[in-house]
Amino acid sequence: PGLAIDNDPNTAWLTQHYYGGNLGKAGVGLYVDARPGTAARVLQVRTKTPGWSATIYARTNPPPMAWPDPGWQRIGGATGVQATQSIPLTTGGRRYSFFLVWITSLAGHDQLALNEITLYR
Repeated sequence: PGLAIDNDPNTAWLTQHYYGGNLGKAGVGLYVDARPGTAARVLQVRTKTPGWSATIYARTNPPPMAWPDPGWQRIGGATGVQATQSIPLTTGGRRYSFFLVWITSLAGHDQLALNEITLYR
């Protein structure tokens, strides 16, 4: 079984508008609170705005509101994200409490929609 942030296909987390499809910064992201923790092997994303790229990070303690932060560990990533994309995670069996989808490219979109994020063990 997975841990989903939203199972309603009519709702989504939206980025700000980035006119011209250019972030103009290192990235933008959303993290999932999976406390008390899970050794996830796959993070699945559903999006109505495919094509973008992201790096997946994880940590055990609550994240600060600043980026970058050395507490995040890179555990995966994907380029050209599809409408439904399974991203393999390299957690090495370690349980993490927070998982960050850090979007690094908008692929020409002015705004991205993350409709669902699910973690699988």
